[in-house]
Amino acid sequence: MNKWEKLKEYVNRKPKGAVFSRKNLLFLIHKDPKYRTSSYGTTADNYLRCLIILGIIQRIDRGMYKVVHHIKKDLSTSELKTIAYGGYRKWFNDAKEEAQY
Repeated sequence: MNKWEKLKEYVNRKPKGAVFSRKNLLFLIHKDPKYRTSSYGTTADNYLRCLIILGIIQRIDRGMYKVVHHIKKDLSTSELKTIAYGGYRKWFNDAKEEAQY
């Protein structure tokens, strides 16, 4: 399982409103809670940034995040980045998993 799949599964397993730490997430992905990063952060940090931009997670404190929505199961990293950094994210956000009726 790649890093994106691990992160997506981790977030989707948490109930909406649950809080998680960056430290726990890095331990899950890299097996090292103090994973050495470049000035740009880790791959997981880049994914977290996209999820914050899309409103799927919310940063509540330094290194602490809250699950606001779940991530669509079939969302790829290229789609994630396109939606987050593309020009149409304000009116179209297809990354959130909406409730099924």
